[in-house]
Amino acid sequence: MEPFEEKMKDELQQEVKLSPAARRGFDQAYQQIRQQPQNKKVYWGTIIQLAAVGLLIVGGIWHKPVVQALQQFFGFGQFESEKVQKSDFVSEKGLSVTDQGIQITTEAFYRDASEIGFKLRFDFLEHQKEWKKADDFNMLFRVRNDEDYLFEFISDTKELKGTGDDLTFKEIKELDTDGKKAEYIVKLVRGKEPIPTEGDLQLEIETINLFSDNNQEYTLLKQIEGQWDFELTSEAKASFETIFFDWESHPEIEILKAEATATGLAIEYRYDENHAWTKDYLEGIHTFLTDEQCKEYHSDGRKMEVKDGMIYVNVVYPYTAYDEKQSLNLHFDGAGLDSIALTMKK
Repeated sequence: MEPFEEKMKDELQQEVKLSPAARRGFDQAYQQIRQQPQNKKVYWGTIIQLAAVGLLIVGGIWHKPVVQALQQFFGFGQFESEKVQKSDFVSEKGLSVTDQGIQITTEAFYRDASEIGFKLRFDFLEHQKEWKKADDFNMLFRVRNDEDYLFEFISDTKELKGTGDDLTFKEIKELDTDGKKAEYIVKLVRGKEPIPTEGDLQLEIETINLFSDNNQEYTLLKQIEGQWDFELTSEAKASFETIFFDWESHPEIEILKAEATATGLAIEYRYDENHAWTKDYLEGIHTFLTDEQCKEYHSDGRKMEVKDGMIYVNVVYPYTAYDEKQSLNLHFDGAGLDSIALTMKK
């Protein structure tokens, strides 16, 4: 079992008491996740979407406890540091825009150099015939910081407005077709470079697609073009600066940077593509962190690039700098490599 799968299943077992129907839905979705090709390592949104469809739509039942467990798994608003919790780091200022018979409301939002996260509520005032038949939906959107487009998840028939491709898209969705509403949680996770923390962040939603599921073959029920634009403004009372780590040398792995924010610890490392063990880890080595109390921090994806005979890897771990752990260890699971000690810079 992959650590990603193990963590998700553990979270659900701890947080949710499911009915037999819901449990069957979870087990089916879990098997779908396990059967996904391993080369989808960075498309977190695709994997989580499968879980959301399988878990939440079970015989037309809206399973709120499952959604709460998935939100816990994603860590949305569940920051362990008391300093972060009490800082209003997650803004809950609700802004609503209505277009084409659909009202979208921003229920929560945060941003720092590691992640952008936002939680949306959809109220379908129209299109109810199609919505009642829907098994899934998505939104096509762009995220802009001042004039620079950081992320674009749009149709290939539309023109890109920016060149940003460094962020990774993660999502979970909750559908209530009887109640004509839905909830959508999105997290955009940094890659090689930190996310800008200054400037006006804009969310531009352009399209909403409704789908039906016929034996796992999705059919587009309706495509709704509109304009739902939001200015995402943080109300955080505290300023969270990036904290940097030093590291010990390693004979085969070279760490290039290790920097932590309120939402994650980003590490970039590289190794020679000709190492004897590299051929066994073409999809990358699974790595995880441990702190002084042996607590583990697993990432559910990585970004890899081959350049000049070296493999460069960027990973963000769900560790907050404001847990104030002075030392960590980076482990390389199954590769027979020694761990690397990280120490917070004074």
